[in-house]
Amino acid sequence: MTVFSQKISRRYFMCGSAVTLAGAADAMARRTTSGTAQTAPLAEVIVEAAQLKPLETVIVARDGKLLVERGYGEHSVTTPTNIKSASKAIISALIGIAIDRDMLQGVDQRIAPILRRDLPREADTRLEDITIGNLLSMQAGLRRTSGPNYGRWIASPNWVRAVLVA
Repeated sequence: MTVFSQKISRRYFMCGSAVTLAGAADAMARRTTSGTAQTAPLAEVIVEAAQLKPLETVIVARDGKLLVERGYGEHSVTTPTNIKSASKAIISALIGIAIDRDMLQGVDQRIAPILRRDLPREADTRLEDITIGNLLSMQAGLRRTSGPNYGRWIASPNWVRAVLVA
């Protein structure tokens, strides 16, 4: 097996596991016995998830109710962890919810009016053209926030402004 196919397999497995967790949470919330949700399907998935070595924690909630939480290895559900690229999927889902609830107009909406108070004083005029869709697809033309640039913006008191500085 090539390195490339190992990465795809791992990603496929992790994505499949996330879908399984979501499906289990949905099934658990729908199936009730005397008004009490049955936890067996979700509990089994949480135990099996321990096989995902990079997995640190799992927290599943539905309609504001915590269904299950678990830390793996030496990780705890009460200790912050750096989720890095996983945040893209979470942000995309939250943007979709905000659009559905008419809190945002859509992916073609420009970000400058939304983030006006966080724009740098002498902002690059091209910031006016960046859309929510550009950010979601990582095509905004902003400089990298990873690698050698990671510490600078993370240490900033205003992450948005630090990222938007040309």
